[in-house]
Amino acid sequence: MEIISYAVQGGLTHQDSMGSKETLYRGSVQYMSAGTGVRHSEFNLSGTDSLRLLQLWITPNQKGLKPNYGSRAYQPQDRLNKLLHLVSGDNKVLPLFFLSFLLHLCTV
Repeated sequence: MEIISYAVQGGLTHQDSMGSKETLYRGSVQYMSAGTGVRHSEFNLSGTDSLRLLQLWITPNQKGLKPNYGSRAYQPQDRLNKLLHLVSGDNKVLPLFFLSFLLHLCTV
């Protein structure tokens, strides 16, 4: 499974069995390829701030892939009045290798 998360508001904390642990904030994108298997959790560490996120789960074109995790932070000006290319299967933006789609974001 390929999983893409976009933080809309608040902080999203990710932790997994590969040793990755990170908190992402508004404008950040996280990607994870579950591949041959990984245990992970995602949660809101804040006891007062709300968390809102968008999350896509996509079946990859191949099975038996190596698990992978990463993220990228973007600034508001990166998407102001223009499309920001977030994810694609061509590995030019985020390294999710086995996808057949594009994901863009824009603030107008």
